[in-house]
Amino acid sequence: MNPEFLVQGLVTGLDSFPLLAVVLFTLAGNLMSQGGISKRLLHVAEVFFGHFTGGLGIVAIVACMFFASISGTGSATVAAIGLTMIPSMVKKGYSRSFSGALIASSGGIGVIIPPSVVMIVYAITAEVSVTKMFMAGIIPGIVVGIALIGYCVIVSHIKGYQGNDRKATWSEKWAALREASCYVIASHHPRRYLLWHLHSNRIGGDRCYVRTLLWHVCV
Repeated sequence: MNPEFLVQGLVTGLDSFPLLAVVLFTLAGNLMSQGGISKRLLHVAEVFFGHFTGGLGIVAIVACMFFASISGTGSATVAAIGLTMIPSMVKKGYSRSFSGALIASSGGIGVIIPPSVVMIVYAITAEVSVTKMFMAGIIPGIVVGIALIGYCVIVSHIKGYQGNDRKATWSEKWAALREASCYVIASHHPRRYLLWHLHSNRIGGDRCYVRTLLWHVCV
């Protein structure tokens, strides 16, 4: 085989403008992880669900679902949430194997809940609508999250994993929501912009993804 054709084939295969979305979503997830948004999401989840049996496990699952809807990747979700939650769960009495497996499974929701990098790559390869792929992943992602919460509660009852000693007051819940709301809204607004423009065909899909992701990284 002529080496020139081999190189040309590799370059042509990667010369896809929408694939920039993959890189930018990954970059955005890492930036938000370093910026502390994962800790704010964990705090919100903890004040709402931390007092239940297996509370820290539920907190980890809910936080993974929220972060997956921001980062678009499962690996970034596991890294951001796992670094904080696994030591906390082990300190609370959860087994290390259960904590790691639960967060690794919850991070997999990032493949389903939009905006999923895997869905973008699949849609580009199969030449199908990215918007429809995103919309099709919302309900299955929520169902998987609820199933993981149910599993966590059952295992916690069996092994005696307890939640926090006290239930957070509504003032504490409101304070946590208020603290995290500006970051969450800023992170989700580009996605609403993306889906609205793709649905209305106001601008081309390729340009829309890159504009949206560039805005997302800047935010």
